Amino acid sequence: RMAAGTAQRAALTALSTAVMVGLGRTFGNLMVEVAANNAKLDVRRRRIVQRITAADEEKASRALDAAAGDVRLAVLLVHGDAADAARARLDRHGGRLRPALAERLAECRPS
Repeated sequence: RMAAGTAQRAALTALSTAVMVGLGRTFGNLMVEVAANNAKLDVRRRRIVQRITAADEEKASRALDAAAGDVRLAVLLVHGDAADAARARLDRHGGRLRPALAERLAECRPS
């Protein structure tokens, strides 16, 4: 049997996950809106960028620095967007990384 606190925690986790997915703050099973309040979260953001882009540690760190810590923006920077173009692309897609990245990758494919 689950204790009441455990059941409540599971329900709240499911709810918050559904909200984050609905708001477009996830990319697959990765949370792409991570506020880096400490070194551990800085490392997590870099690893998320690396996982999505297959960039090495140095390239992911440079992109995050250029993106002022925004994982979504950093992913687009790694894929060759300029910062202003990446921001505009994210704005067009309501801040959602998946469609913004799909658009960017489609531009890179030969016709």
